[in-house]
Amino acid sequence: MKRRVQRLVERAQGTLPARVLTAYGESQASNYALALAFAGFMAMFPMMLGALSVIGLAIRDPATEAHFQSLILQVFPASAQPELQKALSGVKQSAGWLGVVSLAGLLWSASSIFATMEFALAERTGLEARVVVERALSAYAAAAAPGMPLHAEPARKVRKGEPGQKLFISVDGKPEVEIDKTEFVLGSGEGVDLRLDLPLISPRHARILWKGGRPVFEDLRSARGSYRLGRPVDVHMLETGDEIDLGGFLPIRFRLAESV
Repeated sequence: MKRRVQRLVERAQGTLPARVLTAYGESQASNYALALAFAGFMAMFPMMLGALSVIGLAIRDPATEAHFQSLILQVFPASAQPELQKALSGVKQSAGWLGVVSLAGLLWSASSIFATMEFALAERTGLEARVVVERALSAYAAAAAPGMPLHAEPARKVRKGEPGQKLFISVDGKPEVEIDKTEFVLGSGEGVDLRLDLPLISPRHARILWKGGRPVFEDLRSARGSYRLGRPVDVHMLETGDEIDLGGFLPIRFRLAESV
């Protein structure tokens, strides 16, 4: 009975929803989301001060002030009207200071939100904050100038009689797999050559090609990209010992060996 329950638990843990929940818990996404939510909540206060500053500047016009006072008389009870009129007069007199404080608060809130996002990305990808900023700027540049083609380095010509090479890859330290096809696709979708069933891996994340007798890694415009030595990589001629991180978190190590 105990073994049957254990098998059911293991089978449940192997399902896609369970793996997604496990990955979600390990990524600490809820903590990062709470930090961002708190930073966004704190940004509401300078926004409210900014709104009061705009109202204070607007009611300096006598016609606008009369309209606001008539609105107060219509909406709020008579007992609250004197206090509201005093508050409105204070907002009118302090509109400039309210605007300055609001602007400073908005700058602080924006920097806090940016720092929180930067920290979350750095923790998630294992990269330095500076590298995260560089990649964000690179992404903005790519969005501003889309369609720029990326080309691989020229492939080395294989001489006649020269023995070919075999390529082996190891995913996250697991046993090696030989690449025995001219095009080998890695991803989380159906129909790929090596399926990496993880939520952050694209259905067709990357592929390995043989050009001129040498293996070439190519990222297939995946959502989270591929990285080598902490830098984004689109096309790379593979060498023994190369390590490329899919999505910035899943290491793929490559090894070349002479074929017998």
